[in-house]
Amino acid sequence: MHHFSFSVYGVRVCVATRDAAIGCAAQTLLRHFRAEQLDGPAAVEMVFHGVRSRADVPISISPSAALMVHTKRVVDGVVHVEATVHLDDGRLIADFHEAGLVVVDARQKRAEGYLVMPEAIQVDVRASYLLFALAELLAQEGLYTLHAAALAQGGRGLLIPGFSGRGKTTCCVALLRAGFTCLSDDHPLLRVNHHGLEMLPFPVKIDVTDGTVAFFPELRAAKDRLHQGVQKRYFFAEEIYPPTSPTACAPAVILFPQIVDWPTSHVEPMPKSRALEELLPHGLLAWDKEMAGIRFHLLARLVSQAACYRLHFGADVLDLPRLVEPLLAASSATTREPAVVEDSTADRVASGDWRASPRP
Repeated sequence: MHHFSFSVYGVRVCVATRDAAIGCAAQTLLRHFRAEQLDGPAAVEMVFHGVRSRADVPISISPSAALMVHTKRVVDGVVHVEATVHLDDGRLIADFHEAGLVVVDARQKRAEGYLVMPEAIQVDVRASYLLFALAELLAQEGLYTLHAAALAQGGRGLLIPGFSGRGKTTCCVALLRAGFTCLSDDHPLLRVNHHGLEMLPFPVKIDVTDGTVAFFPELRAAKDRLHQGVQKRYFFAEEIYPPTSPTACAPAVILFPQIVDWPTSHVEPMPKSRALEELLPHGLLAWDKEMAGIRFHLLARLVSQAACYRLHFGADVLDLPRLVEPLLAASSATTREPAVVEDSTADRVASGDWRASPRP
């Protein structure tokens, strides 16, 4: 068994595996957090195995397990990633069907996974299975993931949440090339400190469509060097842009992008209650009421602390920095308006029906 040691903002993480392909995925996912050795026992332990077929997975899901969610990623009519998540006797079981299975025991701060023929699975997909387990375990240590791009300039943080097709990554690249520091394109970490919330870098690959590549001359020039993923190509920021040293910062602005067929982009302030409602699907995914409540209040605190804007994202992609820079510059003088939580939203969280969906 090979053991890989990492330290994620003081949380000691150990990934153990006998499979070289899984080890490669772990080192790719956590390449910025490598540790020569851990000072003391690991706070989080993940053990992953490579198996030859699904029949070799020695874990079964009991009939009494509660079904939490079922998702599919379909590309050109072919299911590439399918997951069914159950809560089974306090353990979270993510069933990736023919690809394998991952069990997370938050109480024991341990995850165990089985991937079927991992060498045949693309490295970014292998890493996503590891990230699923890691995100659940880091939350037990007070580090919470958020589905958003995160950048910083002058010590002020910018968050750009958004589902696929909303322009999140295009915004990220437009700002990155203008000198912003990229903390993460998809999974920044949030943590509470004595001064409020802080954003922590979690650098991951940047997935790009052909449409996004077409906007940026440096990506067009590097087109043949982009890595091929399941649905999109991807790159790591340091492969294309000058390397930076991302550090923790306070979230100052949240930008909610919406692509519009206009020649120029513009921003407008968003009510805090509306911003919270749109943010919930990007950070509230949790599997028990206690953790859902913690995450809910974390997100409410986030929109209270940061200025929130709707970005109507037009055709002037390369001019985005001129819109964003004044927002960050003004953020230090912004009056922090308490987040207003609608009764119906609060009631859903309290009752356990907290899987919020965005409005049409």
